[in-house]
Amino acid sequence: MDRFRFSPELLGHRGDALAALAEGGYSWLSDFEAVDVLQDLYGLEVSGIADRSTARRILALLRRRFDGWSHGAVSLRVRKGWRARLHRDPST
Repeated sequence: MDRFRFSPELLGHRGDALAALAEGGYSWLSDFEAVDVLQDLYGLEVSGIADRSTARRILALLRRRFDGWSHGAVSLRVRKGWRARLHRDPST
């Protein structure tokens, strides 16, 4: 994990993730609140998901889109809903 790394191509990957979510039938602000880049882990986080099963399906969709990224998880954030995170680099 590199806290000070900046990878501008992640912004393009964010756009790819938004397109994949739309193609998968997920609507921004209805099914999820945000797609954020994880610069330190070289990855993405989809947050504000209403339930765990939807978060798991979103994570599976992201895994198909970014097949070289092998680290991912679904977790619950207090008062912010579920999130699906997928990243290339391991967390430490």
